Amino acid sequence: MRVTKCFRFDAAHHLPGYPGKCAQRHGHGYRLEVTVAGAVRDDGLVFDFYDLKTIVRERVIDRLDHTDLNDLLAMPSAENTLLWIRDQLRDLPLAGLRLYETDDSWVDLVESDLAKSEPAKSDPAKSDPAKSDVAGSDLNEDTQ
Repeated sequence: MRVTKCFRFDAAHHLPGYPGKCAQRHGHGYRLEVTVAGAVRDDGLVFDFYDLKTIVRERVIDRLDHTDLNDLLAMPSAENTLLWIRDQLRDLPLAGLRLYETDDSWVDLVESDLAKSEPAKSDPAKSDPAKSDVAGSDLNEDTQ
């Protein structure tokens, strides 16, 4: 069975070297969906919603809300931001992650992606060793 909790945060970013409007600093009201999976335990729960809320808020939302994502990631595309989020939650029984950058544009990591994905690579250009990044991806300006 799957349990999903939704979160919201606001953050600014720009995409260095991007050939379009997203190269300029701008902001988004992000929506994050975190899905965990497992068997229903003796207490009737798969994963306590309160525990999931607490973990995601402490590890992700409190660190991203009202920040400039470029201070965390060299290329803070929605894809790279979601990979960073995944890295913060790796010890959970994740079944899926979805990050909405706008109401009609999002990126997904589904269970099969999570099982085979590698940790995000560290970005030596950033001063905080806890900050990570992955290689940039091809982006369609219409999806940003």
